[in-house]
Amino acid sequence: MGANNTTVDDLQAIEIHHWYKKFMTECPSGQLTEHEFKQFFGLRGLDGEANKYIEQMFHTFDMNKVIDRLSK
Repeated sequence: MGANNTTVDDLQAIEIHHWYKKFMTECPSGQLTEHEFKQFFGLRGLDGEANKYIEQMFHTFDMNKVIDRLSK
């Protein structure tokens, strides 16, 4: 009676879809600069160590280095 059969995988898929839809709405080209990356995830006022970690993460995802050239 009204059993909820939602699984963790379902919730993760919904969350991924939400982030993908948001990204494609805000960055229809699929490309963004490091500054836009930080804005997208609400990463403001980071201390030096946290900022260094986020920059490393950004450059890890920038596999073809196209995004990096856009910000220069």
